[in-house]
Amino acid sequence: MLKVGVVIVTYNPDLNVLRSNLLTLIEQAGSNCLIVDNGSKNLSGLKMMAQHLEVHIISLEKNLGIAYAQNRGFEFFEGKDVEWVLTLDQDSLIPDNLIKVYSGQKELQFWDTAILTCSYQDKDWTPQQKSAMSQREKIEQRKYVISSGNLVRLSAWKKVNGFDEFLFIDLVDFDFDAKLFLAGYKIWQTNEVVLQHSVGKTLNKPIMQKLLLLPENAILADHSPMRQYYIYRNSIIFEKRYTMISQRNFVVLHTFAATRRVFAYSAKLSKMVAAWRGVIDGARYNVAEDISFQQTLANLRK
Repeated sequence: MLKVGVVIVTYNPDLNVLRSNLLTLIEQAGSNCLIVDNGSKNLSGLKMMAQHLEVHIISLEKNLGIAYAQNRGFEFFEGKDVEWVLTLDQDSLIPDNLIKVYSGQKELQFWDTAILTCSYQDKDWTPQQKSAMSQREKIEQRKYVISSGNLVRLSAWKKVNGFDEFLFIDLVDFDFDAKLFLAGYKIWQTNEVVLQHSVGKTLNKPIMQKLLLLPENAILADHSPMRQYYIYRNSIIFEKRYTMISQRNFVVLHTFAATRRVFAYSAKLSKMVAAWRGVIDGARYNVAEDISFQQTLANLRK
C-alpha cells in the first residue's frame, strides 16, 4: 500500500463527522494523519479526539487561512518517509478504498505527476449538476482541481513554493494548480472513486437562476460575507497572474457582473458589499508589484 501523509485543515468542525472520516483514514494511512486547526472554538474537544485516535494535531491561534494551514501541514511531513500528501477538507467524506485506488494508478509513477485526485459530488446538487460532473473518462488529465482529495507530490509542492498564503482561502487550489502547470507538472483525476464534498450551502433556485441569466447547471453556493470578498477578489487576482494560461478579457467587468449571484443568497446586502469590496481590491492588485509572486514565477521558469 502507498505510504502517504494526510493533512486535514479544520475550522469549527463537526466532531462526529470528522471522527468518522478519521477512522476511515486511519485504516488506509495508519498513523500519518495530521489535523491543522485554524483557531476553532471547539479546539478542546478536537484535541481530545485527536489524542484518543492517536492523530497528530497542529493548533493555530486563529484562522490564518487554508493556504497557511496546508503549508504547515506539508512542512510537518518534510524529512519523513513520505513522498505524497493527501489534502482534505474537514467535511469531505472519503470512500474506504480511496488510497487503494490511488495506489493502483500507473500515472502515480510518472515523474511529472504532481497531483492525483478523484471526482467529487455535493449531496445538495441537482441531478443536472451531478450529471455534468459525472460524464467523464475513467482517468483524465485536468488543469484545475479543488484541493480536497488531492494526493500531492511533496517535492512538487516545494518546487512551486507551496500554497499562496496571501490568497487566504478561495482560489488557493487553482493558483497552486496553475503554478504546477507552469513548472511542467501534470494533474490526473481518476473517476473510479467519488468524494462527497460540500462546496458551501448549495441552493436549488431554478427560477432565480433564470432571472439572473445563469446556466441550468450553475452552482449557487451561499457563503459568508468574508468568503464572498475572497471569491471575487481572488478571481480577479488569478486572472491577472496567469494571462499566459487564461486569455479572458475585461476580467474586472465580468467579475463584477458575476456578483449578481448574491441576489440569490441570504443576507444579500452585507454579502453584496463584501463582494464589491473584493472586486475593488482585485482591480487594484498589480501583479508586477507582487514581489513574492514574481519571485515564485521566476523560480518556476528555471
